[in-house]
Amino acid sequence: MSASAYRWGQSSQSGPTSVDELLDPALRSALAGLDIEARRLLASPRHGERRSTRRGSSVEFADFRPYTPGDDLRRVDWNIYARLDSLVVKLFQDEEDLLLVLAIDASASMDFGDPSKHLLSRQLALAAGITALAAGHRVQAHAIGSPAAPTRVLRGRGGVGALGRWLLDLKADGSLDVAEGLGTLGHRIRGRARLVAITDGLQPGEAFPGALAALGGRGHDTNLIQVLSPQELAPMATGLSGDRRLVDAETGQGPSVSLTGAIERDYLRRLEAHVERLSQAALRTGARHMLVRSDEPLESLLRRRLREAGLLR
Repeated sequence: MSASAYRWGQSSQSGPTSVDELLDPALRSALAGLDIEARRLLASPRHGERRSTRRGSSVEFADFRPYTPGDDLRRVDWNIYARLDSLVVKLFQDEEDLLLVLAIDASASMDFGDPSKHLLSRQLALAAGITALAAGHRVQAHAIGSPAAPTRVLRGRGGVGALGRWLLDLKADGSLDVAEGLGTLGHRIRGRARLVAITDGLQPGEAFPGALAALGGRGHDTNLIQVLSPQELAPMATGLSGDRRLVDAETGQGPSVSLTGAIERDYLRRLEAHVERLSQAALRTGARHMLVRSDEPLESLLRRRLREAGLLR
């Protein structure tokens, strides 16, 4: 690959080094009052903060759990605190726990684009995680396409720092099968979860449709957010032309091509067909698919598009 080809599509910005750089505090404040949308009853072996949709449920007291920073102080049982010097939160029979699982593609193909797909993926994951934690839900983040260990199950506003640090440390350098990892993750989650998968989805064949079917079969309420860079959506307009050797970031292999307008049109037709297959597979399995560009303004994504996609409310 020539030097100019190597630079094409690579981010000109250094990566964030703090949670504030990853997601601006003003944008984090804009998430206040939002919640994670869940269309289905998310059966769980434990109680929590989410109001159940089951008929006939009551508001009778059910149990206690230890207080976690960020919990609503109105739920604290102050009588127990006075007697035992222990903070506990009251739970009721019509409440159930929601687990938000963030599945972030950490394969090498995500380290591409200007801005990079990996940067936007982590920003979206942090925004969704902050929203869920502030609303009293549990959150766990997993890397797919990478052997990186997941976070512990996080709860309360204290979990924001742990999630942010995990995302800052997450590298896009994996070479594992992303779709297979996503399907396997669905089987590893206990009970049913609100699952948000963030990936470029650039895997041939029926791998991703199969993973979505596996997630739907397990009862998970899934959003598939497909992130593509401007360079992938408009190669020649962003500087790729002429004779090039295209190298797969994960295999190190690829063809030498002479890029012309006709070749780009054929590529874009194939890309559009691939995106449509993912969208239709999501529709068939009860998931929701959303395509975003890595250069989309983050504020617009958080305030409008994620709400339109049924992720936030």
